[in-house]
Amino acid sequence: MAAAMARHVAERLGENPNLTAVVGGDFNVGETDLAKSGTDPADDRTDGYDDTHALLAGGLVDGLRLRSLTREMGNTYCDTRGDGVFPYPGVGAIDVLYVGGAEAERFGEASRGRDTFGSDRYPVWAERAP
Repeated sequence: MAAAMARHVAERLGENPNLTAVVGGDFNVGETDLAKSGTDPADDRTDGYDDTHALLAGGLVDGLRLRSLTREMGNTYCDTRGDGVFPYPGVGAIDVLYVGGAEAERFGEASRGRDTFGSDRYPVWAERAP
């Protein structure tokens, strides 16, 4: 599914040089989770079993290289035990935003909300400079 999404974004950006694409969602595997995130779709044994982030940012699909706005954010999963200790250290943001295209550089790094509003995740957003 991630490869199909990456191909679709690459095709749209290729068709329209003025287009800016923002891809976001709950990807369930954090970009910085080295145990799960891979870079080789053909290798799920030694390279991590989920290549979603590499497919969107690593040029694996038609040279697509979207920029992550959430990579340095830290976790977006809530501390479900309520003890202030994140239950999955090293995972990073699993709710992510990527941007590419004509106005990609106008987007700042994403921010994380302070309240989950009843969810097990914090909201994320990014602002685009005028």
